[in-house]
Amino acid sequence: MIGTWNKQVILFTIISGGIAFGGLVATQKIMIAVFVFPLIFLAMLVYAEMDVHLDYSYEIPDRIRVGDEFEVSVEISIRGGYGLVNISMPTYDEMEIVDGTNVHVFYKGFWERRETFTYRGKAMRRGIFSWTNLMIDFNPLIGAGKTRKFDVNVGKNIQIDPEIKMLKKSQFILKTRKPKPRNSMTRLGPPTTDFESIREYAPGDPFKSINWKASARVQFQKGLMVNQYEREGMKTYIFYLDTSMLMRRGTEYENPLEYAISLILSGSNYLISRGYNVGYWPISSRMVRRQDFVVPSSGTDTFNQIKKILLRVESSRVITSSYPIDKTMARLVLETKARIAVITSIDERNRFLIDELRRKLISIGGLVTVVNIRPEGIVARKIDERIQGLFVPRASIKNKDSYLGDVIWDPVSESLGHAALNLGRLNGW
Repeated sequence: MIGTWNKQVILFTIISGGIAFGGLVATQKIMIAVFVFPLIFLAMLVYAEMDVHLDYSYEIPDRIRVGDEFEVSVEISIRGGYGLVNISMPTYDEMEIVDGTNVHVFYKGFWERRETFTYRGKAMRRGIFSWTNLMIDFNPLIGAGKTRKFDVNVGKNIQIDPEIKMLKKSQFILKTRKPKPRNSMTRLGPPTTDFESIREYAPGDPFKSINWKASARVQFQKGLMVNQYEREGMKTYIFYLDTSMLMRRGTEYENPLEYAISLILSGSNYLISRGYNVGYWPISSRMVRRQDFVVPSSGTDTFNQIKKILLRVESSRVITSSYPIDKTMARLVLETKARIAVITSIDERNRFLIDELRRKLISIGGLVTVVNIRPEGIVARKIDERIQGLFVPRASIKNKDSYLGDVIWDPVSESLGHAALNLGRLNGW
């Protein structure tokens, strides 16, 4: 159907009619023939003024993992009109296009045109992001002011899950390096059949728990050795995540916060599979809201709650002056004697704050392990990959005046599995 007649169509209609009338009056065949060409051009103009009919379909993912590549595909079919078509395919924040492009321009002729466009992207950062709209602009050959815009609301989100490493029990050394407190059984609960470690004999240990083979190997050094079994009340583990500005050091996609989230999710998945009650808390200078932490519990629902919170966690843009302990967490630690992994990135600005937080947690009965994620290697790799090895932190520089943490992790030179192994050794995973 013809839309709006513009000035060009009216002008060529008058000219063509004038030539045709002159040819008929003068009985000149050549003038009548000349009429055919404006008539053809007039038909082109009329076709260009026809309504544009657009059909489209698209395929976009709704859930992937950090580092995965994916394909976005858009198929469009255009009928009517005559001109240029500009298409902008859906994208989202925190992604990188690795092959192709999301913007295309093509020419629409007289006939129906059907095209399929694709590009490949790569997920760079965890989170939940909204796809942008599918935008198609049709610019007719005649009438620049008659551009038709089609703004298609995709209305979908894409969930980018952090990297999660599947940890196995076989990769951890069962003998822990830290002694466990021998509290009363009413506080810790009855022992289970899950072997935890071997330790020295203490008065009150049952005779049947003595490990005679281990005692024979070390009898001249430590005396009797006994098997330590996990108790019901000792299966509480809390990941305590620093969300201060220091966790942003590095790049937008690669920094201590992103590596900490992968470590927490990998460790949570492993510990829940072993029957631990696992919880999560952010280290914050303000009051922690209920939706920001997960009370220690077991099962898949707990893991999903932790992952849901960590998908949206962002570090603060300021350095806090103190790290207070949340009252709910303090009560849990006091009642369950929980093991706590404080995951942070230490430098001169927060070194003593982390050490003070560690002392507070120990004073209320927590078994604390501080994981220090170093950003120097990340920054060095961004500058020049050849010098990243110069920034590997050395544990030998740790002393009472320069607290660096129990586990020092440089994610550039050490894998997530290596960091989990060191953490597991200290906690008897």
